[in-house]
Amino acid sequence: VRARRRWAGRVWQAGVGAGLVVAVFGAVSGAWGAVTHRHTGGPRWTLDGTAYLAQSSPDQKAAFDWLNRSVPGTPVLVEAAGPSYQEFSRVSMNTGLPIVLGWEYHVFQRSQSQAAIDRRRQDIELIYTSPSQTLVAAALARYHAALVFVGNLERQTYRGANLKSFRAWSDLLVPVYENPSVSI
Repeated sequence: VRARRRWAGRVWQAGVGAGLVVAVFGAVSGAWGAVTHRHTGGPRWTLDGTAYLAQSSPDQKAAFDWLNRSVPGTPVLVEAAGPSYQEFSRVSMNTGLPIVLGWEYHVFQRSQSQAAIDRRRQDIELIYTSPSQTLVAAALARYHAALVFVGNLERQTYRGANLKSFRAWSDLLVPVYENPSVSI
């Protein structure tokens, strides 16, 4: 009986020891990976979450900085909508301004129906593609949108992003900020 208990105790000790070795290895290798892996270029060792934009997208960074500095309150903004965990919703993430549609699945998780999400996605597409000023005005009014962001992502997603029409509709939309690749 004693031999059996000793044997069981040693198996238990070996199991706990192996678990500790795996835990320490996981902690050390995970910390090493977090410190050495670069998801995007930019300065290291900063708490500024927008610092990488100075290298990867300086025009967008300038637009975000302008929005943060110059836009009072929380007006609703229209920007390109698309799948989660990509560039979509970047303006909202970097400025805190509300947008018509964030990442679809996140909106769905927060109790919005798929029909409501689809409607918002279709309205955003209409805003960026429709030649009808009346339809665009109605979509903007439906969401109380005060700002329309047109950057490279909007141009790529919506075949040019209706910027020519926006410029022609001066009674509906007036440019408040522009740089070489962004117009608001």
